[in-house]
Amino acid sequence: MHPSVLDIAGLPETGYERLVGRDGELKRLDEAWSDGQTAILSLIAEGGAGKSALVNEWLKRLRADGYRGAEAVLGWSFYSQGSKERATAADEFLDWAAGALKDQGLRALMRRFAAAPPRADHSLIVLTSRVAVADIKRFRDDSAPVVDVERLSEEAGAELLRDNYVWGIDKELRAASREFGGHPLALTLLASLIKETQNGDVRRRDHIRLLGDDDDPLDGHARRVMESYEKEWLAGQPVLLAILRCVGLFDRPASGGCLRALRGKPATAGSTAPLVKVDESAWRRKTARLRGAFGASRVKHPIFGLTDALADLTDEQWRRNVERLREVRLLAPVDPSDPDALDAHPLVREWFGERLKAANETAWKAAHSRIYEHLRDTTKEGSTPTLADLGPLYHAITHGCRAGRHRDALNEVYVGRICRRYPNGQNEFYASGTLGAFGSNLAAISWFFDRPYETPSAALSAPDRSWVLSEAGNGLRAQGRVMQSLATARASLRFYEVARGWTNAAVASAVLSDTELLFGEVEDAVAMAEKAAGYADRARDRAQMVVAMTTQGAALVAAGAWRKAEGLFGDAERLQHQYDPKHPLLFTGRGYQYCDLILSQGRPAEARDRAAQTLEIARRNNWILFIALDTLTLGRPIVAWRCYGRQAPSWRASMWRPLP
Repeated sequence: MHPSVLDIAGLPETGYERLVGRDGELKRLDEAWSDGQTAILSLIAEGGAGKSALVNEWLKRLRADGYRGAEAVLGWSFYSQGSKERATAADEFLDWAAGALKDQGLRALMRRFAAAPPRADHSLIVLTSRVAVADIKRFRDDSAPVVDVERLSEEAGAELLRDNYVWGIDKELRAASREFGGHPLALTLLASLIKETQNGDVRRRDHIRLLGDDDDPLDGHARRVMESYEKEWLAGQPVLLAILRCVGLFDRPASGGCLRALRGKPATAGSTAPLVKVDESAWRRKTARLRGAFGASRVKHPIFGLTDALADLTDEQWRRNVERLREVRLLAPVDPSDPDALDAHPLVREWFGERLKAANETAWKAAHSRIYEHLRDTTKEGSTPTLADLGPLYHAITHGCRAGRHRDALNEVYVGRICRRYPNGQNEFYASGTLGAFGSNLAAISWFFDRPYETPSAALSAPDRSWVLSEAGNGLRAQGRVMQSLATARASLRFYEVARGWTNAAVASAVLSDTELLFGEVEDAVAMAEKAAGYADRARDRAQMVVAMTTQGAALVAAGAWRKAEGLFGDAERLQHQYDPKHPLLFTGRGYQYCDLILSQGRPAEARDRAAQTLEIARRNNWILFIALDTLTLGRPIVAWRCYGRQAPSWRASMWRPLP
């Protein structure tokens, strides 16, 4: 029986002739598959150690064996989590692989699998990472073992070199393996370099510098081979170097569309001959004339120091050069699911991206700017986009901020198209409220900080800096990083107070009060809620007055002042009805807080009826968080009746009436 679901296109392609030196790890994977006990097997090793190649080889063997009765086989790569990126998100993976679990995040998924009781028909997660996942550490001795993927032995490293057409006596091959740390990526690149420049003679490796004190011992071996590649083999091949530098701009496979945008060259007018490489000023004069003939949007000049070497390549020449880089293993093999895309190992991407930035930061920024514009202008998300539809916009933010275009990326893409606005201009918070993409939003918002999530970018205006602090605080709270969110919320409030932005100050104060409650700082939460009410009153913002009053109510409930709290909730509900007659009841989080008080007072029927009505509002708007909260309110009295029914017989009649 073959799997009913088979999707491994999300795994990176790995190029190797034959996997060597990994028999022990392959055996451990087979044991985990069949033992009924292992839920998660973590393969831990440094970058370039061959974790992806190991998984791909195991999957290849599973495929040859009909996947051994598996009902579903899913594969996914987070790409930049193995490199030096700021932040990544698991939302898209969870949306793809786990459906309803996406709101709980990757941590909850891992814990659920690790804590599941053993069973013969169990599921298995194979996790590859540079470091062990702390959240499942307590299961390490039973359901979530960790396998440290060791560096290759001298014999295995020598075998890898032979497989890649390096020749020499065994002693020299083993010495080469030892000198490059048994690091599979370094040895693979070394083999290609020696083959291309030294006729495959392992003795001629002596021109590659030794590992220095300033090198990272984890990936320094691979970096010094790439350094030699750049100095020796690529020095006279500007086209190949430019292609690698273009790939180095990305933290994931570079799509064909983005690469075409980078390669874009000026159109020609009438019988004008194609432009050839000239000095920068001549290019710009010619481009200016063409802009007049064709319009600015159709004309792109080369990016000097990067794509000027690519401007005149035909598609066939481009393909030949790409294939040449694949032959020497600097680019990954072609991905059948996306043949126009180019990818490389994260360490290779990092190296060539960093080298471009160091050599020509102007070109580096111009290239990111062009990628940003391409992703921004070609993404058509529609009226009700999925998380996958918004994916290119999240990627655009990374490139826009790297280009120094923080304001554009924030206002045009993040606020305008990811959060979105209602017709009245208010923020809809679509991605978080409708899709539950808190992790994706938090990863995106990190790019608007010089130091996430403490120091907003100086490129932003003061109001924008305040706003990104507030948005970051919301995302941190949603992911359970509450302590970190406290500092962010306080910094956001200070910004608004200095700017005398009273509506935003009211919002920030309410958020801070809620956060302080989570830490049991009840007195501080009450005081902060009163401050929120004062700011809302100064702004004369009735919507924020409602939020502030319910925030005060929640804080007073925690303080034991239930009667005063109920009065505030009642006042808030009446005020809401005045400016929003269609909604006579408090709803969303405010309604949940009120129902929490009502349930605490032993009035389950009232809470149930309220939640039934507000649940319909949440469903109409597809607010997944508030659907969950209203459903929780409906379920709490049932749990209470089942646990304490004999002590509370008056609840029974209200528990089982069907919902309208």
